Amino acid sequence: MSFFDFLSDQSYNKELLTLRHFSADYSVACEVTSVTENQHEPLIYLTELECSVQQEILPKEIVNILSLRNTKISTEEDSFKKHIPELIALSEISQTYKLARNLKGEVKEIRNTEELQRDWEIAKTELIPKLYQTHWQRRGFILGYKKGLPKMHLAISNNWQFLLMIPDTYHFNHYTGGNESTTENHTYRSGLLSNFSFDYQMRGISYERNGNTIKLTLRNKNEESLISSLRNLEQSVYELKKYLFVIEATYHLDALTGKVISATADVKEEINDTYSISKKLSIKIIESGDAKTLQF
Repeated sequence: MSFFDFLSDQSYNKELLTLRHFSADYSVACEVTSVTENQHEPLIYLTELECSVQQEILPKEIVNILSLRNTKISTEEDSFKKHIPELIALSEISQTYKLARNLKGEVKEIRNTEELQRDWEIAKTELIPKLYQTHWQRRGFILGYKKGLPKMHLAISNNWQFLLMIPDTYHFNHYTGGNESTTENHTYRSGLLSNFSFDYQMRGISYERNGNTIKLTLRNKNEESLISSLRNLEQSVYELKKYLFVIEATYHLDALTGKVISATADVKEEINDTYSISKKLSIKIIESGDAKTLQF
């Protein structure tokens, strides 16, 4: 790897791994535990789905097709069960995403925007009127979704269900135990504080290699951004005495292709040691079963 390649924004660490074409099917799970002021007991729900990932390596970019399917949501909380059909329906508005990433792994562009727009036009006329009874409910959701469509690549790059399958860590170093390498900024939108968000980076904290398998562990690095955002927070439903935000992610990567073999992420947000929301995410390759083939 030349010194120029090392410094390039588009480079990846060829001594860490090799990027090659691949296809894989993943099972994805996300368990959310929420404790807020108005709850007597924690709300716990589990989202499970499957995702086919295809990857093509080009000279200056990575192209991926992600196809989601079989989304399921389960909970023991009766008051939440009534919302499950709505949440599943909304998650299925679009299920296929074609992404362009740089060679670090960062998502830069959505390549099937016309398809996503068609999906949305269908949902707007057929699905949304069934889910939202009043004009103002429908209008609010439609305006919000329409506003978010041009920024879909940012939503994907901030969503750990996707980041576990398409990591932005291909440039991380391997000669200092994974330390000192960082991702670009991600944005976290609080699940506890209204209209509160801030940027953070993930920093490598350990690196191990066993044969052709790489284990890479990352933890969030967000002190300056978080302190600045908290200072600018004008109001809160809580008397904010203590705020905690932690993400730790672990990848097992195939060094010969860059493919994720399995990965986990633990996300926790907590206020005053009392109110919290935590997410435990995991993905793993589905060893058997037919994979749906998608064409680039």
